[in-house]
Amino acid sequence: MKIVLDDLQSIQYLKHFSGGVLGESLLRETGLIAERKLGPENTESEKIKEVSIIFFHTAIKSLFYPDEKDNDPELHEVSYSLEENPDTKIWEFIRREDFYIDENIREGGISYVISEAVTNFELDLLESETALASGGYKENWTKVWNSEEGKCVDRMVVENFCLPRAVKLTMALRGDDAKTVSDSQVINLCVHPCNPEIFE
Repeated sequence: MKIVLDDLQSIQYLKHFSGGVLGESLLRETGLIAERKLGPENTESEKIKEVSIIFFHTAIKSLFYPDEKDNDPELHEVSYSLEENPDTKIWEFIRREDFYIDENIREGGISYVISEAVTNFELDLLESETALASGGYKENWTKVWNSEEGKCVDRMVVENFCLPRAVKLTMALRGDDAKTVSDSQVINLCVHPCNPEIFE
């Protein structure tokens, strides 16, 4: 859980990542992409759970390329997913890291199984906070996110941010005794004035 949170805490939206190829505009995915997919079966309800899968750029030192530490750009593509191994039928929690960023944030690099005990991996993303007349704030959370370049930087779109304001990570792990323990952590991704243009 700490590895995931450390990666997310350094997430980056690359505003100038889009470029031209052969004179044509090329939009490249950057920031954070969070989607939902079918996951393991809930042993109590016998229903298939939905889990998160995430892709993002993050400014961290490489974990999977120790031989390249002297040339580390400290900006990598990272993804996390919960996948069923087709041979063993065991669900594996996987971290993928691509040493260099490229136009495909979803593929490439090296993937390692972090754990075979994870039974749930879920993200909730804070879209916006609305001040209430009676005091306090109303928070709007979502389970999917796509920092599409060209849309999130459109200042004509109200409350449209490149990155969520905060992320709530929930993970569950099954022990050797088949009992499951679950925990949730919330981290802020952007505190004023980290991206001053979104507060104008």
